Amino acid sequence: MEGPNKPAICFALLIVLVLSFITAVVYDVIVKARDSGFGIGQWMVAALTVALSTLYFSLEDEVTTSFD
Repeated sequence: MEGPNKPAICFALLIVLVLSFITAVVYDVIVKARDSGFGIGQWMVAALTVALSTLYFSLEDEVTTSFD
């Protein structure tokens, strides 16, 4: 039985997390406003994690229904 590539999805989530941290730090250094940079980072983590989770469950349902 095949399904979504869980390690690849986890790796993508790790990349999103690292990129959001880098974005937050760069924004903080440029603007010198500590709160807003990490607000942007939190938004990136939340939005992209939800998007990847939706993709995962969509693919998982596709595999499950094709074998029923």
